Amino acid sequence: MEAAALGQLGPWGIVSVFFMLVFLGALIPRWTHKERMKDKEELIKKLQIALDKRDEQFDKLIEQNTIAIKALEELKLASRESRPVL
Repeated sequence: MEAAALGQLGPWGIVSVFFMLVFLGALIPRWTHKERMKDKEELIKKLQIALDKRDEQFDKLIEQNTIAIKALEELKLASRESRPVL
């Protein structure tokens, strides 16, 4: 809207425009914004904790797989040594 058109609305027209902006979501009250940002920060913290736990579990699984591979390689070597050659 131009400045001239805004002046033609009158006080109730201006109030109506601002009400519609808030109602349609173009303007967000500060308390709502802060509340949403607080919720997002809490969610980020929870997800970060879950991600750290997942990484910790992944590291444990990698270590266990390394141990299992070494054990199987030693079994394979021991079976070759104890088997008679034909």
